Amino acid sequence: MVMGRLLSGRRRRVASVAPVVALAVALAGLAVAQDGFAITELELDDSGVWVTSQARLSLGRFNYNAGRLDGALVASTDDFEVLQDGAQVFLHDPVAGQLAQVSPARMELGGPVELPAGAQVALGGGRAAVWAPSLGSLWVMAETAVASFQVDSEAFPPVLTDLPANAAMTVGTDGETHLFDPAAGRLISLGGG
Repeated sequence: MVMGRLLSGRRRRVASVAPVVALAVALAGLAVAQDGFAITELELDDSGVWVTSQARLSLGRFNYNAGRLDGALVASTDDFEVLQDGAQVFLHDPVAGQLAQVSPARMELGGPVELPAGAQVALGGGRAAVWAPSLGSLWVMAETAVASFQVDSEAFPPVLTDLPANAAMTVGTDGETHLFDPAAGRLISLGGG
């Protein structure tokens, strides 16, 4: 009789554990067999906004989500501007005639590129344009090529020359460069990409 009670208790424990084990095995099997659900891949930016302080000769990246500066650099003059197109960021010093690429990841300036006196720079759609009114010349290149740009280089011939000094230039978000010649009343557009 004692043996019957002992076997009866064991059967109850096995009977109560068996459904739990069976459920766990079934869930594990479903998890392995399930393809899952399609997800939307998001492109998140770094929520950074570049800010400048001419009085402090500095530029910094303000992280909007964190509500604070997450990096800063010192400029060599109080007359500078920050140019940005996507991940490409440049510090332009029009007085010194220099353009330096900013590494947002390392918060450091690359070596400066010498520009003609009074040159204007514009970015957009992965393209950079350098307009030198003093020379009447316009150069257009990929933003990634700016670091190796040289005015007198055969690798970078101007795309337009003999333009009037009062022309105005910009680059659209599509990478198309536009130069307006007020003397002739014409708009010259050069395709992007």
